[in-house]
Amino acid sequence: NVITQKQKGFVAVTVKIRNGNISSDESRVLADIISAFSSDSARITIEQNILIRFVPEQYLGNLYNRLVDLGFGDFGANSITDITACPGTDTCNLGITGTYVAASEIEQLLYSKYEPIILSGDVNIKMSGCMNSCGQHSVSDIGFHGSTIKKDGSIYPALQVLLGGANYGNGESRFGDKVIKVPSKRVLNVIEILLDDYLANRIEGEKFNDFYLRKDKIYFYD
Repeated sequence: NVITQKQKGFVAVTVKIRNGNISSDESRVLADIISAFSSDSARITIEQNILIRFVPEQYLGNLYNRLVDLGFGDFGANSITDITACPGTDTCNLGITGTYVAASEIEQLLYSKYEPIILSGDVNIKMSGCMNSCGQHSVSDIGFHGSTIKKDGSIYPALQVLLGGANYGNGESRFGDKVIKVPSKRVLNVIEILLDDYLANRIEGEKFNDFYLRKDKIYFYD
């Protein structure tokens, strides 16, 4: 989770905060770590992570060990496993579907089966508990927002699947297309179908967003 800064001898480190959840006790320890290894204040990113800047390169090993001791040494920041998710029904009165559990289940699947995609950084996933997009699902390669499905007179939690969203930078973006709605319990099946198809049929070097735009919505719906 390290990038080289333009200032010689310094790097920036992204601390992956799973689901954006960090306790006050953890925050105090992390603040001490930041003070010890950086001369600059940290930034909270839009991906729910914490960015530590101006870390001298020679301190990286010690910084990593301190983060591991605190439980924040995971790799894959800003990758497909770094799922941005709002709280959904856990704490929000507008939430229709729970997202934290779904995001955690997806992350476990990705680590166990799709490590090459994690390391490539070619796909991202974002989730919201409703259509309001607090989890930024509308501008992600693979997005989900909370919904419901009716069957035999009963209502079940569901996730609307959106594909092809993107934040290109410089004020340019693309809203994802609503492709299909599935029961929440099928979310792992959706991830497997999408990623297996992507790995099997992509052009060499093709990122998921470009793959989606080339194949188009009906291909994925089918």
